[in-house]
Amino acid sequence: MEYSFAPIMSFVKQQEGGFVDNPNDPGGATKYGVTLDAYSAFMRRKLTVEDIKNLSWENAQAFYASQYFHAMRCQELPRGLDLMVADMGIHAGCHASGVCLQLALGMTADEVDGWIGRDTLALVAEKSNAYALIKLLSATQGAYYTTLDDYLTFKADFDRRLQERASLALSWVTPTKVTTAS
Repeated sequence: MEYSFAPIMSFVKQQEGGFVDNPNDPGGATKYGVTLDAYSAFMRRKLTVEDIKNLSWENAQAFYASQYFHAMRCQELPRGLDLMVADMGIHAGCHASGVCLQLALGMTADEVDGWIGRDTLALVAEKSNAYALIKLLSATQGAYYTTLDDYLTFKADFDRRLQERASLALSWVTPTKVTTAS
């Protein structure tokens, strides 16, 4: 399996940009999408807005590797699916990303827990059509976004990011043709 952390981080940096402190965004002050609260927890000390303004891209990547990419076991997912899961986790939270993946895999309500563990990875491995799974996951993630309180405020951004994420993820895999017996 190809390890695709660097291209995923390139996508995240393009999507998240630099320092932002939008009063309508519940994340508050962010740089490269890293929030003040999340980075303070990661660093195990209270940080300031100034600390976020000064966050380097290298430190942001270390944060994302630890708190998202490896925490969601993206390195164990097929290429393309790793982008879908990692970027959704960064954008909406690890738990939300895990729930979307599990729903796309067809797990039942009592099986869905939001954690990408052994059972979820086994179901991913059973799917031979990563292209179709990415398309299904894209629809599941889109449906999730509509449940957010701030969806209408950020609808254009949510929809654009999802479309760009899915388009890039799909470009990383080869569509599998479905054949039917005659």
